[in-house]
Amino acid sequence: MQSWGLTDPGCVRKQNQDSYRIEQLDRGNLLCIVCDGMGGAKSGNIASSLAVDVFVEEVRRCWKPVMEQDKVDQMLRSAVKLANFTVYDQSRQFEEFDGMGTTLVAVMVRGRKTTIVNVGDSRAYHVGKGGIRQVTKDHSLVQMMVDRGDLTPEVAKSYPGKNFITRAIGTETTVLCDIFHLDVGKGDYLLLLNNDTEVISPGFIEEMMGYLQRPDAGVVGAKLYFADHLVQHAGILVGVRGALAHANQDFSAKREGYLARAVRSGNFSAVTGACQMVRRDVFEQVGGYNEEFAVGFNDADFCLRVWGAGYRAIFTPYAELYHYEFTSRGREEANEEKLRRWKREQALFMQRWPEFFLTGDPWLGPNLSAESEYFSL
Repeated sequence: MQSWGLTDPGCVRKQNQDSYRIEQLDRGNLLCIVCDGMGGAKSGNIASSLAVDVFVEEVRRCWKPVMEQDKVDQMLRSAVKLANFTVYDQSRQFEEFDGMGTTLVAVMVRGRKTTIVNVGDSRAYHVGKGGIRQVTKDHSLVQMMVDRGDLTPEVAKSYPGKNFITRAIGTETTVLCDIFHLDVGKGDYLLLLNNDTEVISPGFIEEMMGYLQRPDAGVVGAKLYFADHLVQHAGILVGVRGALAHANQDFSAKREGYLARAVRSGNFSAVTGACQMVRRDVFEQVGGYNEEFAVGFNDADFCLRVWGAGYRAIFTPYAELYHYEFTSRGREEANEEKLRRWKREQALFMQRWPEFFLTGDPWLGPNLSAESEYFSL
């Protein structure tokens, strides 16, 4: 699971009144919290950092690896209550803290289950295949007017006093929080990426995902280069030279090749699993990777099953990465045991997909040589 945080003071104040924390509770369980010190209140930065510290400490104190959902909700409510009391108590004890307060939004991820707790107008969003959706609901005067029908959502965006909130941490002795539940662990797409790759194109994920918006697209592969920037992968041809071959391997980056296939997106029978994106529903439909292919041929076998299910395997040259192939596992030729394993997997692959070795790769064509990865006669 990946998580990250970023905060900025914005264009109005020099002092950053935001505080956040990302806590890995244990394997597969994550806590994220953001507090925004109330802009017009004294010591908003103190309120936000204090609320974060108390909330996280209380969750850690109560946390157990196995908890029913109602216990999780109870724990989060307790953490909000304690954070609120602590900030309120500090604001009453010290004159310089009088009136301070903060918003709070926290997300607890437990496997596929996500629980969100919210006070104020800091927000949690869910980004998925259907777009970006706001999960939390603002505790603000404007939101109350929208709920009553006094304002439309569009008018509310620019309505005077839109930042006036009706609930906050630390401004009263008690505060109510909202809790939301989501099943967000099951993503829409899977990115399979080797540990011996290095990104060249910063937007490679978006580029690959774009093709998967097509209903007939099942899996997308990137353009990969060796360390010397010669092409390592630009699509896979099946059955060439008795096994698999990477089309146009060792080309320079801009060399086009036959029908410009090295520099244009297009269909192939397979794309490498070193950098491969697939729709989750397609992955599950075909049963994922076959573990009988422990190292070699598994990506091609997977792609051919995707084709068999009615979806396309697509190569895009606009998602570029270096692939320092064999850095992690070494070459088969240099190790007798690995070479035996490769030959065993090759035989299994040929047994599973004999038509490609009898009639050739359909994306190569019957008039081109099955002994060359360069679309030769």
